[in-house]
Amino acid sequence: MKLFGLDIAGLVAENFAGQLLPVTLTRKTPGEYDPIAGDNWIDGTTETYTSEGIVSEYADELKATGLVHEKHRKILIIAKPLGTAPRAGDKVTIEGVSYTVTGVPSRDPAGATWTIKGEL
Repeated sequence: MKLFGLDIAGLVAENFAGQLLPVTLTRKTPGEYDPIAGDNWIDGTTETYTSEGIVSEYADELKATGLVHEKHRKILIIAKPLGTAPRAGDKVTIEGVSYTVTGVPSRDPAGATWTIKGEL
């Protein structure tokens, strides 16, 4: 997306490249039953996307509201190298820890980053 004639998402991706932690997003598509083939199941697929980002804890004030809890983390991912929109149920791995994407990820107005609520 271009704002004011600038590719902000591209600029953010270019300027933060190599400065943040490696991130892997894994999306599993479940298998499905093939009624024509009888008892055969069509195998699901696993797609993997990579980018960079950071992970942080939510503020104690938010935890006190009950909207987030101790197992939730805020994960910021650079959008352009990721190449997909994160979805609820995807797995995000950063610093060797895997988080399940919960809720609806949000994107900044320039489309440069995704903010994800991840659950341990």
